[in-house]
Amino acid sequence: MRSILAIIFLIGAILILLLVTWPEYRDLRTSMVEIEIRREERENLINHHQALDEISEKLLKNYKEKMTKLEDGIPDDHYAPSLFVELREISHRSGVRIGSLGDFSFREDEERGISEVEISLSVEGGYSNFKNFVSRLERSARIMNIKDISITRVGEIDVVRPMDYSLTFTAYSY
Repeated sequence: MRSILAIIFLIGAILILLLVTWPEYRDLRTSMVEIEIRREERENLINHHQALDEISEKLLKNYKEKMTKLEDGIPDDHYAPSLFVELREISHRSGVRIGSLGDFSFREDEERGISEVEISLSVEGGYSNFKNFVSRLERSARIMNIKDISITRVGEIDVVRPMDYSLTFTAYSY
């Protein structure tokens, strides 16, 4: 009888021990799985940052000049005189003369963080020179959108007399 009582007591003690330790064991297993998941996430994040660093180095090495040109495309200032200096240089290189500046407006798009400067101006010169002027505006590092172009001829049609051109465009900055 004693041995049966000892066996029952032993089985009861084992059951009580299992009931007390089983939830702790499950928590331990869950914690170990979470730790493993976080370790993998950390390794993936480290690998991702290393890949980004490698890509950044390659971009700087291979495309540094193009990236600086892109940064020049949307300058961080909307300082109008710098834009006018650029327009003067483009007109000088293309062989047209800036006759007059018309309307000039400045607008900020706070949602996109971009400022727009809209300028109307008139230039004078031959048609091929004007085409060269527009082409240089399009190829400029500064991002510009030409909205309107009009051609007027003052006086009689004459090969020697230059034509007048009016254009409106928008330049962007941030």
